[in-house]
Amino acid sequence: MPIHLRRLLCTSPLLLLIFTSHLSAQTQPIQTQTTPVYESATVMRATTRMVVVDVVATDRNGNPVTDLKAGDFTLLDEGSAQQVRSFSFQHPTEVSEPAASAPPPAPRPAEHLFTNVPAYRATGPLNVILVDALNSTLINQHNVREEMFKVLQKLPPGRPVAIYALGAKLQMLQDFTSDPAVLRDALKNYRDRPPQQLKNPVGDPISQAFILTTVAPSLQTLQSYLRFTQIAASFGADDRVAVTLKALQAIAQALSAYPGRKNLIWLSASFPLALNVDGKMKLRGQASERNYEPQLARMADSLMSAQVAVYPVDARGMATLSFLEASGASKHPLGGGYSDGSGVGLEPVAANLSDELLAAHGTMNTLAERTGGKAFYNNNDLDKAVLASMDDGATYYTLGYYPTSREWDGRFRKIQIKTARADVKLRYRIGYFAIDPASYLREDPKQRAHDLIQALSPETPASTALLFQARVLPPSEKTGNKVLVDFAVDPHALSFQHGEDGLEHAIVKCAVEVYSEKGVPLRTEASDVTTALKPDAYNQVLRTNLPCRASFNLGEGSYLLRLAVRDERTGLIGSENAELKVTEAKP
Repeated sequence: MPIHLRRLLCTSPLLLLIFTSHLSAQTQPIQTQTTPVYESATVMRATTRMVVVDVVATDRNGNPVTDLKAGDFTLLDEGSAQQVRSFSFQHPTEVSEPAASAPPPAPRPAEHLFTNVPAYRATGPLNVILVDALNSTLINQHNVREEMFKVLQKLPPGRPVAIYALGAKLQMLQDFTSDPAVLRDALKNYRDRPPQQLKNPVGDPISQAFILTTVAPSLQTLQSYLRFTQIAASFGADDRVAVTLKALQAIAQALSAYPGRKNLIWLSASFPLALNVDGKMKLRGQASERNYEPQLARMADSLMSAQVAVYPVDARGMATLSFLEASGASKHPLGGGYSDGSGVGLEPVAANLSDELLAAHGTMNTLAERTGGKAFYNNNDLDKAVLASMDDGATYYTLGYYPTSREWDGRFRKIQIKTARADVKLRYRIGYFAIDPASYLREDPKQRAHDLIQALSPETPASTALLFQARVLPPSEKTGNKVLVDFAVDPHALSFQHGEDGLEHAIVKCAVEVYSEKGVPLRTEASDVTTALKPDAYNQVLRTNLPCRASFNLGEGSYLLRLAVRDERTGLIGSENAELKVTEAKP
């Protein structure tokens, strides 16, 4: 996907506020007020390097503890005591009427205006349910759907929920709402999809291995077939890992602008990774093992920065191997003795499945510990697990601090939080990656290009890490017969760097990808805005916005535009879709 860059050097205050003096007011840059309504953890970390940690405090019976003060906490970063600079407490408020549970939505943009500012104004913790069809059999998917309908019948008033589905790609089934009827309709319209990368996509409870050992004409044939399926599953697992990591990062970026804690309830029947506390991750038990540490670090950092706590829920429920136990094996046509050390037979199959379950549950526990969530497995009441996840993440304390260590070397740093209250148990994310917010420019250009390509895909959920408004005007005499896209970027999330010249420097990329009605990519337009602002101009930008413009020719027709802006120093991205209809195009 070629990207044609046009660099705009903005050293004059006039250029920052006015693109051209001869255009009419209709084509002037947007001058809306962009005060930082959403002071997200991502923005605070990128602009102030503050580390934000959510803490769930419970008593010995598992009930929330609600009377702790800032002085009750001791916070350690790699064993070194830290000063708590910000402190807050969040708990759900009782809502008597369901209609009152939904705060008023944000005002709709005017005609030709598009924005990635979240439409739902949250007043408490948000809950995101991820229905994972990529890593779940059809039987598991059906079970999850049925359990989700039970959840929505019991959903407490005032609990905003969004539903995402992961298949070959990630899609948002329903944005945040506290209306159970809307959520039910979104689930009804979603259809289960067989995951082609799994060994047993259907998920017959007898299991594929049981059938194979029954119908295989010979031991040699069975061994050959199992070796083939192992290799195929290895490549399939590679694909699933890549898509899963990409999806989790996309969810984190979509949630970045929402303030406070977000509870990601991940309903899946397969976790194909071996994960440890230090960030190492690989495919477990496959013919080829790959190191996914860089991708994991990026995904985990995105989740932590966006204050997303992961609650993995095993969609298999109470996973048993009863049909492979001795009593079941004795009834098998080949008997329990069909194991001669070759690794084929009922006993080895049972041992392998048991190992897979243990590995999956270990991964679930580690992922929850890393982000401050909680794992649920070996329980057939999936609806109770989902509701328990929401309750667990509804009451929490938020602590913020500036690490005394200034070594932003990208390593994982461990956090410890203690309290003198002996009857209180604390749960929080165990650490963070000490990534220099300004290090993105030094990353691999291929990776940065890949990030932009992903942001410009209309199938990727809109990212809110960098907020903006954009006015999209069709060709006319006033626009010089060109399509004009005027961006107004919220400057409060940008990492301005104070230079030795006394000016404020920032680099922002604005990009537009044009698609046909059928989703065919037609062209890409991108430009860099490089600022060197004097104090007065800098203060003016903070009161309004940082503008950027793209202009290009388009013939008559209907188009989908994918708009994206990126801070080139930190990598924070904002994106949104826009529709455009060109009825008259002049050369």
